[in-house]
Amino acid sequence: MPAFVYAIILLVSLRFARGEYRDQWGLLLRLVWHGGHPPACYEPGVELGGGNWLVTATSAGALTRQLMSRNEFTLSMVVASHDSSQVRPARIVSLSLDCGERNFTLGQQGRDLVFRLRTPRAGRNGTHPTLVAPDVFDSDQPRQIVIGYDGSRRSIFVDGDRHQSRLEGVLSGVGAAFLRYWRETLPYAKRPVVCPS
Repeated sequence: MPAFVYAIILLVSLRFARGEYRDQWGLLLRLVWHGGHPPACYEPGVELGGGNWLVTATSAGALTRQLMSRNEFTLSMVVASHDSSQVRPARIVSLSLDCGERNFTLGQQGRDLVFRLRTPRAGRNGTHPTLVAPDVFDSDQPRQIVIGYDGSRRSIFVDGDRHQSRLEGVLSGVGAAFLRYWRETLPYAKRPVVCPS
C-alpha cells in the first residue's frame, strides 16, 4: 500500500463496547443512537439497521478542521452487509453538514462500495464523480475497507488489495480535490432535516 494510506489513521479511533460509543482521541466526542432502539453491541463493533444509526452528539468540527488543514485522510473499517439491495447509496459512514452537503460518504449501492468526496468540481454532495468499487459486497462476509485520499488521488483497498474501481458521473476536469471546500458540521440536534438512507 502507498504511504498515504496511513497518513492520519489515528485521528479518530472509535470504540464500540459495552454500550459506549466514544472517540478515543476526543475529536468526535461521543456517538448517540438516532431512530429505533439500539441493537446489541458486540466487541469490537456494532450492528446497524435501516431504522437506527449512530450520529455525533455534538459537532464534528474539530475533526473537519483537522482534515481540512491536512488535505488528506484515511478511513479504515471492517464492514459486512446482509442486504445487497441497498440503494442511493446506503451510508456506512459520512461526514456532513446535512443530507445535501456531505464532505464525504462511504456507502453501499447494491453489491458495490461507493465513495463520494466533496470538491469544487464534484459538487456539494460529492456526486460527480462517484468512485465505485464493484462487487465488494458480493457475500455477507466481513471485509476490511481502507479508503485513502492524498490530496489528489482517491484509492480503495479491500482486504489489503487495491481494488479496481471506476469513476461514475462527470469525468472531465475532475482535478485534485480540495478539502478546504468542506463545510463544518453541525451538532446533529441542530441539523435542519433527517436524511433518509
